[in-house]
Amino acid sequence: MLNAQQHSSNPQSDYRKLVASLPGMYIVMLPDAPHFTIVDCNSDLFRITKRRPEEVIGKPLFEAFPDNPDHPEANGVKNLLRSLLVVMETKSPHTMAIQRYDVKNEKGIFEERYWNPINYPVLDDAGNILYVINQGEDVTELIRTKQVNEKLERMETEVYIRAREIQEVNEKLRSAEAKYRGLFESAQDAIVVLDKWGKIKFVNHQTIHQFGYTEEELVNRDVELLVPERLKKSHLAFRLTYFDNPIPKHIGERQVELCGLHKDGHEFPISVTLSPLLTREGLWITAIIRDISETKRLMAESIHAREDIIATVSHDLKNPLSSIVGNVALLTKFNNKQTDPDPKLEKIIHGLQKAAGQMTSLIQNLLDFSKLEAKCFVVNKNPQNVSDIVQGVTQIFEPLAWDKKIKLTVSVEPNLPILNCDNLCVNRVLSNLLSNAIKFTPKGGSIEVQVKKDIESIVFMVKDNGPGISEEEIEHVFDRYWQSKRTAIKGTGLGLAIVKGIIDAHDGYVWVECKVGVGSAFYFTLPLNASATTELESFH
Repeated sequence: MLNAQQHSSNPQSDYRKLVASLPGMYIVMLPDAPHFTIVDCNSDLFRITKRRPEEVIGKPLFEAFPDNPDHPEANGVKNLLRSLLVVMETKSPHTMAIQRYDVKNEKGIFEERYWNPINYPVLDDAGNILYVINQGEDVTELIRTKQVNEKLERMETEVYIRAREIQEVNEKLRSAEAKYRGLFESAQDAIVVLDKWGKIKFVNHQTIHQFGYTEEELVNRDVELLVPERLKKSHLAFRLTYFDNPIPKHIGERQVELCGLHKDGHEFPISVTLSPLLTREGLWITAIIRDISETKRLMAESIHAREDIIATVSHDLKNPLSSIVGNVALLTKFNNKQTDPDPKLEKIIHGLQKAAGQMTSLIQNLLDFSKLEAKCFVVNKNPQNVSDIVQGVTQIFEPLAWDKKIKLTVSVEPNLPILNCDNLCVNRVLSNLLSNAIKFTPKGGSIEVQVKKDIESIVFMVKDNGPGISEEEIEHVFDRYWQSKRTAIKGTGLGLAIVKGIIDAHDGYVWVECKVGVGSAFYFTLPLNASATTELESFH
């Protein structure tokens, strides 16, 4: 008993030693809610919070340990106060969820901390609360480890999802590549893909068949390998220009001669369709190359057959026409010798002359068109007096204009320079334009022919006050076989196409300006510095 009495002779000292030695963090508080003044703490609290006893003991709990003002979502004070009030009300322990409750270090800077707290009362024999104790376990490292693990799990999940997405994309790419490769290889035309330097990057099987090279012999070689020597310079210039404005383009069938060069040295005609291709390496070009040898052969046969037909038809028409013209001349001579010419016969003769003129014009148009189509139309230019050409044509058409009471006005600028042109061809151009003007101008209308000098050319105009041409139809007026749907007057549809062909052969320009209900004005120019002979290279 003596030892027991000696041991408990100083219970306050024993209590403090007991609290100080408890593992974990303990805070002993008075039940003076809402202050909860701190009366004691154990050594772990001072060690963990880096606080000195005089900074804590005797102070209200939330003054000693406030919320972190830099943490906008801090709620440690609120949650701890709520738990302490529950203890005060129930006089029972209350376990809190793990809380974030930042504390200051020795430098006064808040550090992020997480705690696993429990609050419980100390009761006297009467059941009154003497003290409230907060026991807290510092679980910061555990929480951080958990957060890291959760982050790693999320990252692993994201990596897995991303890997699946990449796998799916790769599968789609492989499928698309296989499909593209199948189309690429099954194409009936040669397909050549080249980079901006003109190096061949890919070819299909048809390219190998068409040009005679192996794939290894073509890849990373200049595309000019497939071009004849005489065309390499122009091909290179075109390729460099194309990269400045890379748009889908088709060339080689009519306007421009293109030839491919086989490995064995023989050339063959081709057409090429170009398309830009944007890749990770930059802009590439896809060239679809078609061997048009068979097309050219069939076209040549067709043109030859058409020439034979037109030549035969023209010959068969010319013979009876010559007979008609001769007989009309005899009838005219006979009627003129009569003392009293028969007016009915004069009318018949006039009708025959008109029909013969139309037939002659039709035959000439057929012959001209045949030559233009065959690309063998040649204009023989000689020094000509423009005024004489215009006067000769208008005199022929004056009677036709008078028949419809059309006023025909001719205006030729005086002192025009001598023009180097094909007299017969220019005559046919003016004849076609005047014939159309008279055909479409109503009775009592007017037609104006005007010729004047421009800077480097002579400008011709034939203007009428007929029905005009709509904007939709203007772009087709020089097409072969085209005829307006707005008029009942029909023809062969070749006249204006021939006009354009002849003017092109003279290196001139032809165009039309018109307004529906007002009339049309056809213009063409002939250059003053023209060469002596020109062969039409293309007619389309």
